Amino acid sequence: MMESLEAGGMDCVKSERRRMVNEHHRDGVYTPNPNDLYEPDFRRWGLTEARKHDGRLIKVVAPNIDILCVHDYKVVYLLRDTLEIQQSFYAAFGKEHPIKSIDESIKESLAVLRNRRDVQLITMNYTDVLDDPKKCLSRLDWPFDIDKAVQIVDPKHYRFQADRLVA
Repeated sequence: MMESLEAGGMDCVKSERRRMVNEHHRDGVYTPNPNDLYEPDFRRWGLTEARKHDGRLIKVVAPNIDILCVHDYKVVYLLRDTLEIQQSFYAAFGKEHPIKSIDESIKESLAVLRNRRDVQLITMNYTDVLDDPKKCLSRLDWPFDIDKAVQIVDPKHYRFQADRLVA
């Protein structure tokens, strides 16, 4: 999603580590470094830092949603099969992540977002974005070129599909 919106012309906040990794993965597939945070450290963000990034994309993984400072956010929450999340997590970090923990994290993060008055929440299913990116991205009232954004969506990068995984 991030790469797609960025290709469509939106500015994206990236940690220095992510910039370095992306330079080595020119195929558009992002693989995080398990020894470092791959996104900005939101624990250090106050309102001044949040305002500095107005209008920019920020990727936040579910466990970090509750540490975002109060500000106006437009959030796209990608829903994905928990088995796929578990396999993806293991491939990226080499650690098991129990399904129950994943389910709880998803429920908690969605509850946090739905209860915040400073959040406009849009949920999308990961597979729907791959199947019909134009339809999904057209739901966003954001300043980007949708035709350029959909060109970057590549179902071949859907590496952890539930119907192909071994439980």
